[in-house]
Amino acid sequence: MNELTGYLPKAPVAVNHLKIPQGVKLADPTFNQPAPIDVLIGADIFWDILGDEQHSLGVNNPKLRNSLLGWLISGPVGRNDPQKVAHCNHASISSQENENIERMITKFWDLEDIPRDRLLDTNDRICENHFITHTKRDETGRFSVKLPLKETPNCLGDSFHLAKKRLLNLERKFKRNPVLKLDYTKFINEYSQLKHLSPSKPHNTDYSYYLCHHAVLKHDSESTKLRVVFDGSAPSSSGYSLNNILMVGPNVQDSLFSILLRARQYKYLLTGDVEKMYRQVLVHKEDRCLQRILWRESESNPIKAYDLNTLTYGTASASYLSTRCLWQLGEEQADELIKTIIQKDFYVDDLITGADSEVQLQYIQRVVTKALQAGCFNLRKFKTNVPSLFDSLEINDNDALTISESSSTLGLGWAPSTDTLNFPLKGYTDSKDDVVTKRIILSYSFRIFDPLGLLSPVVIRPKIMLQGLWKAKLDWDDPVPDSIRAEWINFSSNLNCITNLQIPRLVLGDSPTNIELHAFSDASQHAYGACIYMKSTNSNNYVTVRLLCAKSKVAPLKPTTIPRLELCAALLAARLCKSVTDSIRYSPSRIVHWCDSTVVLGWIRNDLSKLKIFVANRISVVLGWIRNDLSKLKIFVANRISEITELTNAASWRYVPTAFNPADLISRGVDARDLISSSLWWFGPNFISKSEGHRTACVDTSMPATKYRRIERLKEDILSTAWKMFRRMAPS
Repeated sequence: MNELTGYLPKAPVAVNHLKIPQGVKLADPTFNQPAPIDVLIGADIFWDILGDEQHSLGVNNPKLRNSLLGWLISGPVGRNDPQKVAHCNHASISSQENENIERMITKFWDLEDIPRDRLLDTNDRICENHFITHTKRDETGRFSVKLPLKETPNCLGDSFHLAKKRLLNLERKFKRNPVLKLDYTKFINEYSQLKHLSPSKPHNTDYSYYLCHHAVLKHDSESTKLRVVFDGSAPSSSGYSLNNILMVGPNVQDSLFSILLRARQYKYLLTGDVEKMYRQVLVHKEDRCLQRILWRESESNPIKAYDLNTLTYGTASASYLSTRCLWQLGEEQADELIKTIIQKDFYVDDLITGADSEVQLQYIQRVVTKALQAGCFNLRKFKTNVPSLFDSLEINDNDALTISESSSTLGLGWAPSTDTLNFPLKGYTDSKDDVVTKRIILSYSFRIFDPLGLLSPVVIRPKIMLQGLWKAKLDWDDPVPDSIRAEWINFSSNLNCITNLQIPRLVLGDSPTNIELHAFSDASQHAYGACIYMKSTNSNNYVTVRLLCAKSKVAPLKPTTIPRLELCAALLAARLCKSVTDSIRYSPSRIVHWCDSTVVLGWIRNDLSKLKIFVANRISVVLGWIRNDLSKLKIFVANRISEITELTNAASWRYVPTAFNPADLISRGVDARDLISSSLWWFGPNFISKSEGHRTACVDTSMPATKYRRIERLKEDILSTAWKMFRRMAPS
């Protein structure tokens, strides 16, 4: 038996009301704090160590009993208030694999959402004020921050024993994998050599927190294949972890979606990243006891404690603190261009920016690099699509600036030599001969990283399959029905061709003088979506139209009507257009929204939102009599039409036949092979490249006539029902 039980007591016990006589030396001075069992005394000697003297500490309070070890305290702990305490216990079992899938799901749905402005809440404002008040710069310009605590660290219990247990488990893994041990030790030694950790010293506080740590392998990384990650969420004996008492802080950077949108508009692109960004920010000496780790190179050595001197992965506030320091460097710049680039074109430590001239790109690289050096941030690993910049860009000898190799840019593949985007499928294998389960479909589907939605018609298909599996209530590893298995095999067999797809990064033509946005929306019983095309025209009237971005959504599980779903798609298009216009560098001269639903267009053009609310409010009583949900339908329509008319101009909405609607590909889904060859998807319908006057010659985009029909029967039913209820309620 490795241990008798868990920590005792289970939680800290309040003892302020206990009047322990002065001079009493307790055998366990910290008896009220959770701790492991150190000694187990057998019943055969228990009575031999007890003395005869005892003292009562009052009614419903424990008693003191002397012993050879000191005074023992035992018995009930009274409470000052008679309030009853309810204890609720919860047991759960989870596996690492399931936790990984949950993280994948969260990341996937985050990508599906359209970025929207978020106002700072109270905690965000407190965190921001804390940064402004407590952040300092040393003589080299390096930032020093204090951890933004939302609760006192005194609530942290013992974390040493869990950290020690995790270290011993790690050492057992080292025995099975000597290469892992070598890389892990090298990583920790580098930490020490860079003075990012140092041996722990005695401190004057009553608290500390030991971070558990483990390895994360990134085989596709261009620099560090192994990274040691520290676990700030591991609970201490009190149940609190470091992350429980840390403020997360607001997001001070632009969304990944917005940064990538702008990256598709620069003629020349420049990418880079900040070397060891988190570890360039010092943590105040008073807070380093909350970033303590256990380590030894060899099992023959004693385990030692070390303090991490810098921000570290795995703590809740690290991302905010590091990016806020970067943002501050931008705030200090006199040049508005450089300020904007530092504050808006970084995603954590990755820079993706550009210019429309080689001279300006060279200036940006030089000045941004210098600005970051003022805060001891080293910008490196530059990549560009301009061969002539190799000689002019200021780079270190160890920084690889290449144009021929394909690299990952914020998760997307980018080949500088051809200036095209691509989609590498990591770890994908054909599952034709395997048992197909919900876990397999989920895992393989989420390996397609597509933040701009360029593959939406392909990605929507496994999402629809997964929704069907959720309806069937299958477990993760149950074989799927034959119909879904056949559909999955058909889908996955064509998926590999995605790796051959090359999408032009630049969506604009040469020297554009006019920019238009064209948004399309569509829906089916299974899904709905929207896609946006950017049309640019230069001084020679040369027109370029290319897909800019798209979003897809699975239809709700609850059955609903096609007009409702079409309305949801139109709202998605309106929101997506708003996000695009807020993100891109150019202000479009014209925005057109295209929809193939005459019902939705009728609602939008006639601005029926106010009418719908009026009708819904006044007819709700009658509708309640006839027991249908028409009032809910009116409110559903009114709310969405109201938002659409706030985000867009009703006159900008046009009718498009389904055959010319590229969003139709999203709503029904297509194979990867068909999408690659679809001119409609990548360049939109031919008619949008024409001027307004010549457009009708290509396709009739006038909305079909709406026919109105008087329904007398409904009126009779309502009046009849109302009369019957009136007769029933009338006095006899």
